[in-house]
Amino acid sequence: MKANRLFYRILLYFLTLLVPLLIVSFIFYGYQAMLAKQEDSKKLMYYLQSSAKTVDLYLRSVHEVSLGLLSNKAIATVLRPNDMLTLEHRVQMSDISEMIAKSKNIIAEFTENIFLYVDHERIYTVGGVDDFSLFFEKFYVHQEYPVDFWKGLLDRRESFEILPPTPVSINGQGKGRVIPFITKSYVNSHDAVVATNLSESNLLKLFTENTIFRESDFFVIDENRQLMLSSNSELIGEHSFRQLDLAFDNHEKNYREIRLSDKKYLLAYVNSERYGWKYYSLTPLSALNQESRSTFQFIVAISVTFLILGVVFSFIFSIKIYNPIRKISEIVNGFEELDESVPYKNDFEYIGKNIQQMHDKSTQIKKHSMQISREFLDYTFYDVFTGRPVEPDTLNILNNILKNEWLFSGNRYVCLNVWFQFSEAFYEEVQDTDRLIILSKLKNVVSALSREDTRAYVQEYNDLLFVCVVNMDEDNEKAALDNIIQNIYATFSFDFKYCRITIGSGRTCTELSDLRHSFNEAMTALQRRNAQEKFQVIHADESKVENSFLYSSLEENQLIHAINSGDLNAVTDNVRLIMEKNQKNNASYHAMNGLYNEMIRTGYKLMTVKGMHYEHISMETKTFHTSPDKLVIRNEEQYERLMAFYAQIIEAEKDRSQNLSSIVITTMDYIQTHLEHDLYLEKISEQMGISTKYLSKIFKEQTGNNLTDYISLLRISKAKQLLIESDFSINEVAEKVGIFNRTTFLRTFKKYEGVSPLEFKKLNEQKKDKTSPRTEKGSDG
Repeated sequence: MKANRLFYRILLYFLTLLVPLLIVSFIFYGYQAMLAKQEDSKKLMYYLQSSAKTVDLYLRSVHEVSLGLLSNKAIATVLRPNDMLTLEHRVQMSDISEMIAKSKNIIAEFTENIFLYVDHERIYTVGGVDDFSLFFEKFYVHQEYPVDFWKGLLDRRESFEILPPTPVSINGQGKGRVIPFITKSYVNSHDAVVATNLSESNLLKLFTENTIFRESDFFVIDENRQLMLSSNSELIGEHSFRQLDLAFDNHEKNYREIRLSDKKYLLAYVNSERYGWKYYSLTPLSALNQESRSTFQFIVAISVTFLILGVVFSFIFSIKIYNPIRKISEIVNGFEELDESVPYKNDFEYIGKNIQQMHDKSTQIKKHSMQISREFLDYTFYDVFTGRPVEPDTLNILNNILKNEWLFSGNRYVCLNVWFQFSEAFYEEVQDTDRLIILSKLKNVVSALSREDTRAYVQEYNDLLFVCVVNMDEDNEKAALDNIIQNIYATFSFDFKYCRITIGSGRTCTELSDLRHSFNEAMTALQRRNAQEKFQVIHADESKVENSFLYSSLEENQLIHAINSGDLNAVTDNVRLIMEKNQKNNASYHAMNGLYNEMIRTGYKLMTVKGMHYEHISMETKTFHTSPDKLVIRNEEQYERLMAFYAQIIEAEKDRSQNLSSIVITTMDYIQTHLEHDLYLEKISEQMGISTKYLSKIFKEQTGNNLTDYISLLRISKAKQLLIESDFSINEVAEKVGIFNRTTFLRTFKKYEGVSPLEFKKLNEQKKDKTSPRTEKGSDG
């Protein structure tokens, strides 16, 4: 009876813990609903501010581009009223259209059209020169603004205007609505007007695609209370305009609730001080409340679940808590490997010390288990194959595990690399469930076939590439390998419709640490496969393996010139010639990967010289180039990745050139042209007509390089070319690249190249004498 009372008391204690859960759940719901509403309001405000800033930024860009167009020297030279145009001016009219086209490209994202005029007879567009009246009455009709309106703009005093939106039609076909942005200036003693038509739909997308609620509507009103943008024109009337104007009087926050047409909304507001536009977003409160209802349902579901679990676990814990000490004692006493001689004062100390002994035993077993695990073997062999440094103690552990667990006994080792390539028939004819089983069991099959008559350990080095580490005695090397090859052939000989098997065999070695050589030779053998063969075995001793690659400074310069020219075909030819030369020279697997990494470094050096950021390279390409473990089997894959990398550099350079400002482009051209002169920041800024501080700042922002570093890079690049291609002395080379102090030239050259100019020249001459372009030892591991 006492036991039952104790049970119920314990159960009651556990159940009382559920009461705070209910209280906390309701408090949590109310708090979360309030937070969610505040958070949504802030998010709506944030997205509205972001969109408004983007629109303001674009309007400013349009304004600046329009002013830049009117102040352009080429336009200022030609732009005059029709009756003042000379024959020479008429010949140069096409320059105006070209400059309009270039200006449009800068702001093309939201711009429908740009046109320019200085009188009532001619109008200049991207396509050329049109008749003024014919253009506005037929070719490009603004429904709200007739031809007389455009004539009158020349007489207005405003330097710029943003007109309310109007439907437009081109050659009689409607083309949506545009917002005309009018910019006026004085050119050649005459008023000139640039009109830029902004796409209303594209501007609205900035708001509708940048919000957390689809139900939100957006409105933009100018300082004259004219509706400039509207995603729902039916919602806003004259009365609504007044409500919007008064909504934020004496209101600290830029968002609040408002009622329109008997429906509650959350109104957010942003004001543009630059152009006087007011941006509004209206979001139905029902959309915000939907999230609160979802939160309430979620909390109710969680609370009910916890209540049920709480009741169930209360019963379980109440039952289980009766005799915990007795249960623990029974478990400890049942463990046979404990030292019973350990002294103890009471049962608790007895249990504690025995549990400590069990923990120590478990730790020892766990350490031993980790040593013999396949994961340890895989990681260690992977380090050996790739040439990473492996501690002697680790090699000893590896050797002991192989001897004790895998029965290795001989003193001869060899890598046998088995590569499977599945055909399209395998993926088309074999059911997906069967394919998964085959692929998951393939390693076990290769391992079983390798160990049938010999001692071997199999590691899946890469997808469908298995490395068999074969242990042999000195007197049966060939027989052991032949047995493995024969077993693999016999097992898969009926499946060559679905797969091709290539086996590469390295040379034997006597130390586990030397397996990196055998692995490298086996991988090199795989590269020399015949792609048409269904089953092929290639031994490393059948061909000479070169552990160095050929890549001369001249070839590097030719490759750089091809990339600079933007001619992808020329880059392709250069890369193919370099790789084919190394293949004919029997370059090893690691040597080809070394060549690949060196050609990647060429691309990065070129990017540094051009002031390009590494962000121009895609994340996938960048990840592969910075991960040396991701070695490839096929030379074709190396070629494809190289070409993709160089193509990105060429494309990024085109985009970068378009984004560079005219000041930076002019500065870079000036430096290229006057490289042999004494160049310094003050002199260049004086030539550009701007301050040194501004030039330094804008050059750094747009190229990523300091101006002085950029000049040094160009000078050293040109110096290398002169050292290779000419017989000039070191002093002559220094003077021709604009460095008139020999010590400064030597110090700068060594800073960027790591060697002195004289050493660089001698190294290049030695390579020419050997008729062997730059060779670099490929790592054996």
